[in-house]
Amino acid sequence: KTSSSRSRMAIKIHTCTEPIVSSTESNELCDLIVNEDWMAVESMLQSNPQSAQKWSETCYSQNNNDEQQITHFLPIHLMCSRQPPKTAVESIIRAYPMGVYARESNFNRLPLHIACMTDASPDVIKLLICEYMDGTITQDRRGRLPLDYAQMRAAPSKVIKALVKAEMVCVFQRKSNRIMRR
Repeated sequence: KTSSSRSRMAIKIHTCTEPIVSSTESNELCDLIVNEDWMAVESMLQSNPQSAQKWSETCYSQNNNDEQQITHFLPIHLMCSRQPPKTAVESIIRAYPMGVYARESNFNRLPLHIACMTDASPDVIKLLICEYMDGTITQDRRGRLPLDYAQMRAAPSKVIKALVKAEMVCVFQRKSNRIMRR
């Protein structure tokens, strides 16, 4: 059992692969996301948008060894790992727009990284790109971009094209900004 002294909720893991919310400060939103009850998620986010801002923690075991590690994440990170419908992602972004910029603590991944590594729909990935285009050129702790994960997972060509196009726009904008500052 893990607990947090930073007023973040604790999550117990039975196999260290599947989060099960367990806390005195219950996070009903995470429960709904884990159960993939997307209509209830959207309803809760509409009535209680602050729930999208609540950090959680989970433990996991890397490479099937006994050493457990803890990571902190927002509900949007959990949601992006569950192949959510676009409407659910729109709801969580509406409730907490800053969530798209947040990185989970262990691998320093954005929601976009997680969506690309878990086969989220092209519509969800395009939405995340539109909300935070610079996320396409943001590396995680392993030095990987969202495009790297999409390619590893053999994502549909429209996902690859959207990521490449956004990367090119970001690189062009950065180069243009440098030239204008001179």
